[in-house]
Amino acid sequence: MYSIKERIEVQELIIDFAKSNSKIIDCAIVGSESVGNNDQWSDIDLTFGYEDKADIENILREWSKMMLERFSANILFDISFGESIYRVFLLPNALQVDLSFTPSEYFGAITNRFKLIFGKQKEKEFKSLPEINDIVGYAILFALKTRTSIERKNYWQAEYYLSKSRENVMVLKCLKENLNPFDGRGFDELPVDFLLQIQNALIIELNRPNLQNGLKTLTQILIEELSSIDSLKHKFINALKIIGI
Repeated sequence: MYSIKERIEVQELIIDFAKSNSKIIDCAIVGSESVGNNDQWSDIDLTFGYEDKADIENILREWSKMMLERFSANILFDISFGESIYRVFLLPNALQVDLSFTPSEYFGAITNRFKLIFGKQKEKEFKSLPEINDIVGYAILFALKTRTSIERKNYWQAEYYLSKSRENVMVLKCLKENLNPFDGRGFDELPVDFLLQIQNALIIELNRPNLQNGLKTLTQILIEELSSIDSLKHKFINALKIIGI
């Protein structure tokens, strides 16, 4: 694994490359380091604003070539979000490097995790939180899929759906506790009693009784969480009781 010193050196070299690149106008650190919450396991998250007339495909090729030649980094995948494209790299020492590129006219923060290095940022709306109704809907749907998979004796599929339902229940709890619901960032900050309860929905050995117990636990937790939401406390209760049997 990489050291903190190695990560800092790689990040500084990437920023230096951005400063020398005529197509790059803006640069910022995003993620945990931007708010001083990084540790020895943190990755590198950098975002760049590029000249509006520049060809993004050429930019991606140029940066990918640099990452390969300087750091022997390989591409994991690309993600598009709004006007931005994210390219994720992995170095041989397992250091993850996330680089995103946005036309300069749209460059700016979408969360509070944004530290400008050079250039200017435009005013943008922050990334919106998930809707509670949607999260509840997904949690119930995946619980139902878990039940039908158990009855069909598709136990691996049942475990998959149970995990998806549990994830959405934990996202729901994060929203209620004003914690970060994205990518599990707030999960470890959830109340201890809730975490002790929901860990009973984890499946250690894959068999019908364990899956049934895990599903029953999860539906009971979900019923409890819905009881404190005025618009939802009288909905889905009977169906959840049936699903969790």
